[in-house]
Amino acid sequence: MKLLRSVGSVLGSYVLCVVLVILSDLPLKAAFPREYADINTAPVWLLCLSTAIFFVISILCAWVCARTAPAQPGRHVLWFFALGEVMGIVSAVLNAGKVPVWFPIAWIVVRIPAVSIGWKLARRQSGAPAGPSEAPRTGRSRVGARRSPCCTRGRRTASPIAPRGSRARGDAASRKP
Repeated sequence: MKLLRSVGSVLGSYVLCVVLVILSDLPLKAAFPREYADINTAPVWLLCLSTAIFFVISILCAWVCARTAPAQPGRHVLWFFALGEVMGIVSAVLNAGKVPVWFPIAWIVVRIPAVSIGWKLARRQSGAPAGPSEAPRTGRSRVGARRSPCCTRGRRTASPIAPRGSRARGDAASRKP
């Protein structure tokens, strides 16, 4: 059942994206019938407008995918992204010569930040941890932890980042009175 919900989340979000893109083309065709008659000769500004609309739709659909995922929304959004990119490449190959060359490439490239923004918005709303891993970590966190380069013969001395005159992380033996 969980697998079915996972597949439904990814495929449903992708189908929603396709439907919204098709529905967004209808007002553009109605508002600009002469410019939109032949997509290969459509003005650049109209294709850029269509790409901007696709960007917003991709953010929304990535957000929907993350919010409807039964668990691990990051993986679901990644699958949604991969499915969209594969279908975008297939569409670019099938429509070669029918649309300007840059147009499907722009959609493939624009999808990268759009899906990332949608996922981050969903994480912010759900209160998920800020790290790359969605599972809670156990034990001591290593995020930002590194060995101090100022260790001399086994003794810790003042950190090179610490303000002058302070002994950050030094042990009692290394402190001077």
